[in-house]
Amino acid sequence: MNFRLTWLCLGLLAGVLPASAQAPVVLYPRLPEYNLGPRLEYLEDPSGVLTLPDVFGRHDFVRSRAETPSFGLSSSVFWFRVCLRNGGTDPNRQYLLELGYSHFRGVDLYVFDEKNRLVEQTLAGNARGAAHRPLPTHHYVFPLRLPPGETRTVYLRADGMASKIFPLTVYEERHFYAQAGDYSLWLGFYFGFVTIIALYHLLLFGYTSDRGYLYFSLYLLSYWLGELLRSNGNFAERYVLVYHPFWQQRVVQLLNLVLTLASWFGILFYRQGLQITPDSVLGRVLTGLWLTNAAAFLLVVTLPLPTWVPLAFNFYVPAVVYLSLFMASLAQLMQGFRPAAYYALGTGVFLVGVILVFCNRLGVLPGTTFFLHNAVQLASIAEILLLSLGFAESLRQERRRRKLDLLRSHLGGRKQEREWLSVVLHNLFGNTITFLARQLATLQSARFTPEQRTTYEEMRLRLDEADRELRTLARSLLPPVLDKHGLCEALNVTVANFNSLKETHITLTSTGDERRLDERLEFELYLVGLELLNNVVRHARATAARLELRWEPTALELTMSDNGRGFEVTDLREGYGFGSTRKFVERTLHGSFAVRSRPGAGTTVRIWVPFGAEPVAVSLPAVRYTLTRWLFATIRWSR
Repeated sequence: MNFRLTWLCLGLLAGVLPASAQAPVVLYPRLPEYNLGPRLEYLEDPSGVLTLPDVFGRHDFVRSRAETPSFGLSSSVFWFRVCLRNGGTDPNRQYLLELGYSHFRGVDLYVFDEKNRLVEQTLAGNARGAAHRPLPTHHYVFPLRLPPGETRTVYLRADGMASKIFPLTVYEERHFYAQAGDYSLWLGFYFGFVTIIALYHLLLFGYTSDRGYLYFSLYLLSYWLGELLRSNGNFAERYVLVYHPFWQQRVVQLLNLVLTLASWFGILFYRQGLQITPDSVLGRVLTGLWLTNAAAFLLVVTLPLPTWVPLAFNFYVPAVVYLSLFMASLAQLMQGFRPAAYYALGTGVFLVGVILVFCNRLGVLPGTTFFLHNAVQLASIAEILLLSLGFAESLRQERRRRKLDLLRSHLGGRKQEREWLSVVLHNLFGNTITFLARQLATLQSARFTPEQRTTYEEMRLRLDEADRELRTLARSLLPPVLDKHGLCEALNVTVANFNSLKETHITLTSTGDERRLDERLEFELYLVGLELLNNVVRHARATAARLELRWEPTALELTMSDNGRGFEVTDLREGYGFGSTRKFVERTLHGSFAVRSRPGAGTTVRIWVPFGAEPVAVSLPAVRYTLTRWLFATIRWSR
């Protein structure tokens, strides 16, 4: 229709039809912001063919009662009408009309004066290329020329390509730019935060080659691209796609692709962080979910489906994927994997954010508050922080598990070493001493001189003593009772073996709540107790000694006291074994070691070891050197 003819018809209609019978919204200087939602009239155009002459002056506009009109995933075009009146007197006071949602192909503004004359016309929207926005703002913002005391009727045509939500607000100009500045800071912080975390984990992958870091980084970068396409700033469309019509028409499919990639990398990351093996039940479920998303994406982009299907896909992917990952996290948590708590909490928070936005877009939960409008972004910040903590904790647990495996392997090797040494002492050296004793007995001692007889008797006694000590040492290296009955019973057997030497009488007492300990810790404590007993027998020259075990709720205290010769603590040397034992107790067992002694007054050694301390994977010379020392100490002591 010819443009002049159209407005000639409108002019004829203007004489008989008012532009709007609705009372105007009066803009007063004291109020810098007006929400137009409850004052709007709207007309739905399912066919999308109505033009301004078709809707001008019509009486079938419907009054909106909602704070924010929302019509869900509708393919209709919507017309809105509202009357505005400038109640101020300042001719320099400027007003701006904002449509606070960014995903529209076309947003056209028409303004009529009191005589129903068209005084303003602005055509905007993402389909309009370089003219997609009247002002360089995050949303669609239109300047309004409202002279003081005059009334204007505003018509707004909105052709959306996503959810139909219409937060329409009139701002005083300075107030709007102040709020827009704050919102720009928020968006800058948000996208900067996601970018920094993604690049940080990418650098960690380059440093450690751990694929979990790579998956997390790719997940965040895919999510980051999705937010550029989806979020309130609408950056990808504003700065790139509006200048490329081919891609602008396929923005929904691009978002489908990015969200699918994010779901793929997210599944891989969760499987890595939750330590789910691919052949486990959960692993197969996640693999099936991965394949399902791929198939759904191919169907959405290849088949001629209704418009709402690809739009719904943008909510289906996060909702289904995150619900599945949430359940997987709970399953791992129930299996005792503690870092899964971070994953479950982060996933749950993000899932709540997605549901809130989904309900808002469908009109079930209307509103334009900052929290509701940015629910996904706020939830994603919490999710990223929690996932980072959870992945770090899972790596710590994995390192701890490897450390414990190393310690168990080391412990098994040391046990085998002591078993071998026990067999060697008993079978090789013991049999050699027995053979020497028998050979000595075959000598005809009746022909000896008195001096020879004295030497013969001394040699026989020494061989008997060496045989007893060697067998005592062999039995003490690793008594089978340690694995069967625990530390106290093992030390009790060892004390009995030492008492059989009839040099020092040793007593063992145990007070408190006696219990079985971790296999590693029991073995280490037994070695410490054995070292204390050995020091008393070899060096103290004591007639009596006492080994006391005092059990605390979370620790064990060993106290070894004797009435031997004692020594000056300041003269303590490594040769006594105390120095190496101190290092072993303090560095490996995270305990404390104290010695009290003076010449002629005996010695007291007090050792305190906590139960819950994490072991340290270090070499243990404090224990290893004693094996050889005990072997040769027997020979030196028998001289």
